[in-house]
Amino acid sequence: MNKLGLAVLVVLAFGCGDSGGVDLANRDPRCVVACTDTPPLTDGAGDVCNTDSRVTCLDDCEARIAGVMTVCANCLLENACFDPSGCRDVGIGDNCNQNMQCTITGRVGSCTYTYGNTAMQQACERQVNPRREVACTATFQATSRCTQQCM
Repeated sequence: MNKLGLAVLVVLAFGCGDSGGVDLANRDPRCVVACTDTPPLTDGAGDVCNTDSRVTCLDDCEARIAGVMTVCANCLLENACFDPSGCRDVGIGDNCNQNMQCTITGRVGSCTYTYGNTAMQQACERQVNPRREVACTATFQATSRCTQQCM
């Protein structure tokens, strides 16, 4: 399946979920995909992008691809990043000892759980890194990388 087909499927999937209070009906579907952050795996833990950030991302994205051909627009949006961590794999770290006791450290402290106890691990994640909405900034690849597609 090509990237545009995948983008349409993702848009349809996200269209059924929570849009975070953002009206997506009149937005370019490619930008809806580019401006959707991936929520943390544990409910109630981790950072998510706030509504104002998502609106800014959508506005910036649509301005970026306004008036260009589809192949150019697709290139301009390749490798777009909209995520609280800046699309770096920044997680909360855990460290386990020989007794199978793991310590997880986050922005508000540390918590210990038994290795393999998923419920206990998730409770620790919520304790040391409770869910919060943060400002996110979208990044897009350099337009110079799309010179050939945008001629």
